[in-house]
Formats: sequence, C-alpha cells, structure tokens
Amino acid sequence: MKKTSKSYQLFFEGDDYYSALRRDIASASRCVLMESYIFEDDEIGLEIIESLIAAARRGVLVRIIADGVGSYSLHQDAIRRMRAEKIELSIFRPLGWFGMLSIRNHRRSHRKLVVIDGNICYAGGMNIVRDHSRRAVGHESWRDSMIRLVGRIAMDAELSFDRMWRFVSGRKLVFPRSRPAGVVYSSADLQLIENTPRFRLAFRRAYRDSLASAQNRIWIESAYFIPTLSFLRLLKRKARAGVDVRLLVSEKSDVKAAFYASRFVFSGLLKAGVRIYEVRARFVHSKALVVDDRISIVGSANLDHRSFLHDLELSIRSTRPDINHDLAHQFSVDASRARLIDGVEWGKRPFTVKLLERWFFLFKFYL
Repeated sequence: MKKTSKSYQLFFEGDDYYSALRRDIASASRCVLMESYIFEDDEIGLEIIESLIAAARRGVLVRIIADGVGSYSLHQDAIRRMRAEKIELSIFRPLGWFGMLSIRNHRRSHRKLVVIDGNICYAGGMNIVRDHSRRAVGHESWRDSMIRLVGRIAMDAELSFDRMWRFVSGRKLVFPRSRPAGVVYSSADLQLIENTPRFRLAFRRAYRDSLASAQNRIWIESAYFIPTLSFLRLLKRKARAGVDVRLLVSEKSDVKAAFYASRFVFSGLLKAGVRIYEVRARFVHSKALVVDDRISIVGSANLDHRSFLHDLELSIRSTRPDINHDLAHQFSVDASRARLIDGVEWGKRPFTVKLLERWFFLFKFYL
C-alpha cells in the first residue's frame, strides 16, 4: 500500500518502493547516493544494480555504502561488475580474519538512505534484498515502512551521506560545498535525525522528547523492541497517565535472541496499561512511531539498545499531520491483523520460555 502527496510518499510494501526507486534512478542526472545495511545481488538487488549501471553509463555519479556484516553475502562478482561500470562502492567495516577480532565490529551501519540529485531522498527500514518483496517471496515478505521526500531535506540527506562516505572511504567529496558547515536545510516540520557518534545524544533526545510530549497516544512499530530503562519507564509512566500506548511486534523474527529478550519487558508494560499487538502472518520489520496527531518518526532505528547505543542510524522526524495520519492508519491496518496480547494469558507462559526471555535479556546491550 502506498500513500501519496506532492511532497512525500509512504511505502509499506517493498515492491512499491523498489519500483519508485528504479524510476527515480532512471531520471537521475547528477548523482545517486545509496546506503543499505543489507545489499544483496538476489533478483531484487540485481534489478537495482542494473538501474545503477544504466545511470553510471549516462555519466551520473553513483556511490554505494553497504555494511560489512549485513551485506556479507554480496558476491565479489557483483562488486567487480559495479566497479567496472564506474560505480563507487565502499564497505563499512568489512569482516576479515583480523576484522572479526576487532571490538569495533560490534558497531554497524544500519542506515537505509537514498539521495538522488540532492532533491529526492528515501529513508526507512527497507534494505536492498528480496525479503521485502511479495513478488520474490510471496505473502511471507517483510512488512516495512519507507518514506520518499522531495525538497530541501534531501540536501541534508546528501550532507549526511557525504559525512558517511568520507568516514568509510577516506576519499574527498566530489561536490564542493559553498554553504557553511552545520547549516541545516530541513524545514520546521521535517527533520533528518541521525545516530552517529557526533549526533548520538541529539538523536536519543529527539525520540525521548517526542515520547515525553504525548498527551493522547503513542503508537510504536518496532521489529526489535528492547528499550533502554529510561525509555521503558517513560512508556509505562505515559500509559499510567492515561495515554493510549500501543506496541506492535511480530510473532516471528530473524533474530531469536532479540525476540526472546524483547518479551521479557512485556509483563511490566501490560501491567502499566500498554496494549501489545503481535502479528503472526508476517514479520513486521517497520520502525515507526506516532505521537498524538502530529509527531511521527520513520527510519532505520528500532527502540532497542543496539540502535540507540551502538549502530549508526538515520530517521525522519515529522510534525506534519498528514504523515502522522498515514502512519497511524497503517498501524491500525497492521493491528487489525494481529493478536492483542492478554495480560492474564501472558502470565501463563511456560517456565522454560520465561527462562529463555530472562537469559537473553541479560545481553540486551548487544542485541
């Protein structure tokens, strides 16, 4: 399902996103800048690669940043082919025999960002991989969220990519900057927020302040939900104060340790009045937050320790009622297909399951 407007589009299915992305790449005239935690050369990745090669042959600058862990399966043949076509590809902290021993490899680039000609940007939770595509994997494809924005915020996205490119590749920027460093082009109702060592405190503050401002509702979709203690306390406090706090998660997960650890906190949330929905049919990989009727955040960051304390992330914070409305509508659609967890029944889980939850929660700082 896709929501449209003159200045934004929200994508809730991977095939819609990939189609729009290929169209924008086909019309690029200056540059295509792409970051993806997972970039694979499966049928979806190959379609994107063909679009990027066609752009590079037109003289468009194409740069890709892929994570060394998430994109570990990207074959060398595909990498060599892209580089032969003048596509610049950098791997964030690639794994090798010695790299696997480095403590730095715990911190990954989890960002998903595309910037085209400094005027269009995409951000959200979708990788370049078949998992998000119904066309590729059928009804078990991952449900996710991605936003396309046009205008000044894309200039901030380009600057953000440039900072990452210099950090990862060590190479100078192609486009000289006439504007002063630190100038922000985001509008008052749209802000790009990024979790890098430089902006980590500001990133957490943007989420915390958004939640703290809630008067009526907080609706959260998080693929991996293991919040820090301060965020957990805040959600409970809001629920006890009468705010409609809802959490939507999946019954299935690709990371079993995170799956069990997240469920350790459910009992306390349920007692505080938080409504928790569990989707059974699909894995909801979306990272979206709706606060009241105005504030919303969509991006690559989960509400967990890894996203807030370790990984590099990027999200879009909006105070536009129309974006808020569309994300809230999709939450309602997802919740209508989910099971509302009953607190009494939840307490009857087998002892072995509770033990697994407690055990994996001990490793919350690394999940």
